Amino acid sequence: MEKILEIKNLNKSFGLNHVLKDISFSMQKGEVIAIIGSSGGGKSTLLRCLTFLEKAQSGSIWIGGEEIVPSELQPVKPKFMFVQKLPCGSGKKFKFVNKYEENGKKKFKFFTTVPVDMTYKYNFFKKYIPTDENGNPLSEINVSLYPKDNVLREKALKMGLVFQDFNLFPHKTVIENLIMAPMLVKNMDKQVAINLAKEQLAKVGLSDKENAYPCEISGGQKQRVAIARALCLSPEILCFDEPTSALDPELTGEVLKVISGLRESGTTMLIVTHEIMFAREIADKVIFLDGGKILEYGDAKAVIDNPTEQRTKEFMDKILKA
Repeated sequence: MEKILEIKNLNKSFGLNHVLKDISFSMQKGEVIAIIGSSGGGKSTLLRCLTFLEKAQSGSIWIGGEEIVPSELQPVKPKFMFVQKLPCGSGKKFKFVNKYEENGKKKFKFFTTVPVDMTYKYNFFKKYIPTDENGNPLSEINVSLYPKDNVLREKALKMGLVFQDFNLFPHKTVIENLIMAPMLVKNMDKQVAINLAKEQLAKVGLSDKENAYPCEISGGQKQRVAIARALCLSPEILCFDEPTSALDPELTGEVLKVISGLRESGTTMLIVTHEIMFAREIADKVIFLDGGKILEYGDAKAVIDNPTEQRTKEFMDKILKA
């Protein structure tokens, strides 16, 4: 089979919070991979990095045999943290200022905690040197090298993303929501875009809703519209970020039926989901992501039915017994 996606040593941090840690995996054309794990484990962040809504600090991304985001070893630049503790009498708060460097540029982030009853202040600088998991200082780091924004937007069309909260424009009809991206991004003729939108709406069983507004359709129908919108751009890989999390059980069935139909038609899909048994049935492989790391990756039924890692076993026991 043709390899369509390959991720190597992907790392993503928000300030000093290391969210994704050396993520590496690949998928074949027509394959379905489900990403499962506890909330806060980095699942949605991983999808956002793969669809270029977020930029990783290090690692490489290959799509369709093309290296979209290469990586290069660069020297580590020390980071500095400045903490200022202000008087904390009535109504005043701690103020933390985090100063750090990202891609060679100095940046600041401000954090505020709840008030406490103290009346002194101090401030100091702290030098921060990035280290590996064993606490050893790094002498150089693998940095992701992204193309220019206009080039990146073009490459991003290879990846489609269905958001968990639909993200439909409320002031536009269903078909207007679908034709907007093809016309703006691909310069598609309006009538061609309309014909394409109608074709995709038929696939998700919503041909009769093309002139409805989002407020006039159910949550399950909104999610099916979001799926049709993503398909209008003909992505090589379709990503789902917990597509049923905002739906009740009855509406969940509508969306899962559509996803099953896409699987039968050979659509390559990457699905973040909490529907463990659905993942077991529809996915070829499962990734168990925990604490920003891939703890298990393999055949869907094998990982879910007979996990090898203790943390995976604990997670499955809680989910399947709930």
